[in-house]
Amino acid sequence: MGVVKDENNILLDAKKIIEDIKEKRKNFWLDHWQKGNMTYANEAIKKEFYLPNLNIDSKYLMLCYAGSEEQIIYNGHVSLASQSTPTSRLCRKCKKYEETSYHVASVCEFHKKNLHLMRHNSAVYHIITELCRIMKVKCPLRYPEASGIIKSGDMKIAAGVKYTFGTARIYHNKPDLVWYTPDAIYVLEVSISSLKNVKSQIKMKTARYAVNSTEKLENFAALDNLMKGENFVDILSQKENFKKVKFMPLIFCTYGEIPKETMKHLKELNFTKEKIKTIASSIARLTGRTLKAHFIN
Repeated sequence: MGVVKDENNILLDAKKIIEDIKEKRKNFWLDHWQKGNMTYANEAIKKEFYLPNLNIDSKYLMLCYAGSEEQIIYNGHVSLASQSTPTSRLCRKCKKYEETSYHVASVCEFHKKNLHLMRHNSAVYHIITELCRIMKVKCPLRYPEASGIIKSGDMKIAAGVKYTFGTARIYHNKPDLVWYTPDAIYVLEVSISSLKNVKSQIKMKTARYAVNSTEKLENFAALDNLMKGENFVDILSQKENFKKVKFMPLIFCTYGEIPKETMKHLKELNFTKEKIKTIASSIARLTGRTLKAHFIN
């Protein structure tokens, strides 16, 4: 028995050493990131984005750092420019656009209905669990479910529910979340965006639900000439006896950064720092999975 005990102790010691090495390596990269020693991180810091201490596996953390700096050797990598053709630089999955880390992490249609959707739903799920905490009710959903109706007293969450408003014909009528509270109703739209498109995403989400919900808006260019019209927020307010309805676009970045506008909303909703970190970590983890899966799936 003494030998077995010694072997067990050795295994435990080895595992602890491995975890310590992983933790030190992760902390090194986090420190490197947060001090602005990387181009992408510098841009995020200049834009006053919140950079949480991500709680994810080191392999995904490294992929996120490499992806953010365009260091992953995809078909469109700059190092292959001299030996490639426009066709050979195309994405191996969607075959439409140049294959870069930005493309894979943000816009590739191949991942849109699987890993990108899972990433979005994961963020929504964690937001729901935090709203449930505030409502003092156990979340009945199982990860990463992101739809359903949850009630507690005079509060309610409507997640992924399609709204119909009588004769009003609106196209954008299915927000990610509508949270009913005694004082106000919050319409929450979640989006995972690249760093460079955050402002446009905020504008797009706001236009769809708080400016004109009758127009099908699918690209940023359509926002330039959009006129004020019937919209989800105003109609919902009228339906609820003109109760205050507030629209909040919750935009997160692909590598876990959080714009100051989103942080402002999360603080207003009384989200804890730990939950905000959980949301950011889930997004970064699934971005890392996507960057890896692009090579093998």
